Amino acid sequence: MTRRAKIALSLVALAILAIIATPSLIYHFRNSQLDAAKALVAANGGTLGLDLVDGNYMLDLHGTAATDETLAAILPTLRQLPNGFTLLGPGESRLFYVTLMDSSISDDGMRSLCTLPISCLSIDCPELTDASVDSLSSIDEPYVIISGSAPFSDDAIERLRNAKPNTMLQLSTETSGEQ
Repeated sequence: MTRRAKIALSLVALAILAIIATPSLIYHFRNSQLDAAKALVAANGGTLGLDLVDGNYMLDLHGTAATDETLAAILPTLRQLPNGFTLLGPGESRLFYVTLMDSSISDDGMRSLCTLPISCLSIDCPELTDASVDSLSSIDEPYVIISGSAPFSDDAIERLRNAKPNTMLQLSTETSGEQ
């Protein structure tokens, strides 16, 4: 076998090895990235999971874990999680399902949270004001679901409906209109 043939054969073998190894390397990198994010969220009192049906991230923050400080600590890491086109193809469109219960998150915290690619947001945030409606209106996803309770006025809820007509709103009316 000539030297050129050996080099060509070596390059072909290397290319085949790279094609076989790349998905495994990406899988392990993504798993370690997700595990690190889960650990960070857990260290701040919340939970982060992966929905096995849709492949979306599920972020739950309750009580003392649902604060602006917690969001400031975890959002930079959550923003780095994969949620779009990858080397494996376009099938990795991952969004966030977020649950905030008994939360003390303020309008500033909601503004930061709405920078994530959110598909579903369940809130129990008595500290929010009508100013958070602008943040909720800025969510990129056109078909987001927003449910729970927040002390939004009827005018603010109507503004949100007009800004995001495809959004499914299920906000409790018990606290709306108090402002």
